Amino acid sequence: MTWENGYKWLHKLLISCYVSSPPIDRYSPYNQGVVKSISLAVLMLFLAGAGFSRAADGWRARDGDTVVTPAGVVVRLANIDAPETGPRCRCEVECRMGEAAKAFAAATLRDSRRVELRPYPRPVDRYGRTLAYVLTDNVDLGDRLIEAGLARKWEGKRRSWCD
Repeated sequence: MTWENGYKWLHKLLISCYVSSPPIDRYSPYNQGVVKSISLAVLMLFLAGAGFSRAADGWRARDGDTVVTPAGVVVRLANIDAPETGPRCRCEVECRMGEAAKAFAAATLRDSRRVELRPYPRPVDRYGRTLAYVLTDNVDLGDRLIEAGLARKWEGKRRSWCD
C-alpha cells in the first residue's frame, strides 16, 4: 500500500468513526469521547510513524498557517500565527500580510520536492483541524514564514496584526 492510499484509507476510517451507525450510539457522550479518543490515537500513531511524507504534488495553502493535504485533510501549522485572509482579517495591513503569507506558503509547497507532517503534542485544535509541523524539503514551513516576516511564533493566543 502506498503512502497516498494508506493516508486516504486512514482518513476515511477516521471520518467513518464520527458517522458510524449502530451498534455504536454516536449521540452518546461516552461513545463520542471513546470514538474521538481512538481516532486521535490512530492519527497520532500514523503521524508519528516517521512522519507522513510524500511528494509535494496536490498540497495547497488555505492561508498562511493552514494547508490542505492531497487527501483533503486540513492541517494547521502548529508553531506559528499568520495574519488572516479574506473576511476574517481585521484591517488592510492584516489583509495584505495574510495574502502575502498565503502566497509564500503556496509557492513553497509548489516548489518543494517533499512535504512531511511531524506530530505535535496536541493533535487537534478547538476547530477540529489537525495540528502538525509541516516540513518542506526538511525545513519547517512555519520557520520559513517567520524568517520571511510573514508570521510569528505561536504564543498560545492570537495577537492583533493591526497595531
